[in-house]
Amino acid sequence: MAFPDKNYTLGRGELYFGQYLPGTRQANGLDYIGNTPEITLTTETEELAHYDSDHGVRVKDDSVMLEKNANGSFITDHISPANLARLFLGAASVVTQVSASAQVRTINGVRKGRRYQMGTSVANPSGVRGISGVTVSATPGGGGSATPLVLDVDFRVDAETGGILFLSSGLILTNDEDDAVTITYDVDAAQFNQIVSGADAQLEGELFYKSFNPKGERFDYTFPYVQLRPDGDFALKGDDWQQINFAFEALKRDDSTEIVYTNGRPGMALNN
Repeated sequence: MAFPDKNYTLGRGELYFGQYLPGTRQANGLDYIGNTPEITLTTETEELAHYDSDHGVRVKDDSVMLEKNANGSFITDHISPANLARLFLGAASVVTQVSASAQVRTINGVRKGRRYQMGTSVANPSGVRGISGVTVSATPGGGGSATPLVLDVDFRVDAETGGILFLSSGLILTNDEDDAVTITYDVDAAQFNQIVSGADAQLEGELFYKSFNPKGERFDYTFPYVQLRPDGDFALKGDDWQQINFAFEALKRDDSTEIVYTNGRPGMALNN
């Protein structure tokens, strides 16, 4: 007796997303999202039912489908600049910081126990990263001559992120509203990743899933047009691997294109 094939499947695969170029519905290639522990696709339909109400209990005698929707979600633990840009619906770039000597910042009403960022401006609210040669002098109470502050006694330098922390145990500052400090520092030449959030409500592009099932037929899924958005919590701190959650809606790109294309691998056709 012949038994039918049983195509049991254990799903594994890679996910790619290509954001549309501005003003188009075409992507310039697809970007690998990174490791995705979960990918889920949900299909929904809405029907309008018709009932024969002439005799006794109503009986459904017809129905028509009014709409069908395809939505999905995925989780990635690949915390890359590109994925963080998608999380914040913004853009990722590499900042090239040029060196600068003897930069001066004066702070009036400085408070002990607080951190102050160097190099901030309206155009650059996060300031500079990478400072050296820091000296600090203070005029307690706003009067008299400036007194040099002592590193690791009155203040601490966070050189990598460009911050100055005035220690609560410092000896010179009094926390008077007239306390003033003058900070002199050098800015180091550096390059670093920066992600700036944007104002878009979602991202539009193409989504492609390439299966690597260890068990079962391998089907690949192409969604020519999806609207992608961040969805859920992003734990900046915790005891688990960081993960970013996204949701997407699959839509018709145009009259000639369907919502989803599912393709098997060459030479692996199944009869049913």
